[in-house]
Amino acid sequence: VLALPLSELFSRDSQKMHIQGESEDCKGSFKFEEVDFSPKALSDASAKELWEKWGLDQNSYIKRLSFDEFFSEEQKDVFFKDLFSSEIARKALGISTGRNNSWTSVGPLTSYTATDLTATVTNLDFFSKINDLEDPAVVRDKGALVKCFDEFVDGVPLSDELRKMLVMEESEHFEEFSEEERREFIFHIFLRVCMGGGMCQYEDDIRPYLETVKVNYPPSHPKDHSPLSPSTTPARLGDAARFVFQGLYKDLVSVQKNPSTKALEVTSFVYQLEEAEGEFGSLFPDCASRQHSFCYLVVEPTKRHVTIWYLSHMTLF
Repeated sequence: VLALPLSELFSRDSQKMHIQGESEDCKGSFKFEEVDFSPKALSDASAKELWEKWGLDQNSYIKRLSFDEFFSEEQKDVFFKDLFSSEIARKALGISTGRNNSWTSVGPLTSYTATDLTATVTNLDFFSKINDLEDPAVVRDKGALVKCFDEFVDGVPLSDELRKMLVMEESEHFEEFSEEERREFIFHIFLRVCMGGGMCQYEDDIRPYLETVKVNYPPSHPKDHSPLSPSTTPARLGDAARFVFQGLYKDLVSVQKNPSTKALEVTSFVYQLEEAEGEFGSLFPDCASRQHSFCYLVVEPTKRHVTIWYLSHMTLF
């Protein structure tokens, strides 16, 4: 099976930026400092074990930097240029250079391509449709994943209907999530957790993907039925969706209540850096899986910090 380009996998209409050179419009004054940050979703020992089991600890990191200037979406070109040129970023961030877990520092960009993602989901009903899929089913009543004959996408084996649905266009259920839904950051997080890194040991059940984080995000009150409460989790996807939504999603984006509508709204801007060239070479080494490697930048303008989640996916062969 041929791998789809990232732009087609998530949205054929997504907006991209191609910035080249050091024009005056791309010079700015953002200054950065590294922040002591560790995702709460990974603070539990059993969650860390699963993170390592899924290979998400290899050639990967989640780091946060603060910045000193007001950020608006119109400034993203300047922001990216300043970030990669920052001495602080050079020390804090890295670019994978090969299979032996070797790294080089980031440096000034000569060109890059980034896709704007959306982060509007504040309710776990987003994933509930997976429960109802048939012919073939994806998840059984008690959470077991429905197995299938192995298919390969960019060197990665797909042995169950869930992963086929996520990344293989030929899957009967690929279009169950629309192009717009595939641009949602929560979909990306779910995809990355399910696909894992190059040394991933896959689960036979969907629930372990999220169940270790339940203790970290209990409801404020036993009868709390807010969109962030476990009580709203779809039954069969319960534990898995909790890990994605209340775990990594809550760690990476900021949510606040709209004072007028009282509805929860995500205040972060999310970008997927797909390609980057500079003094450091390329964003991912040639031996990395193009489709399964990723770099997300989550900019929180109110709190003035940016979180970077990077993984260079090295297949076994």
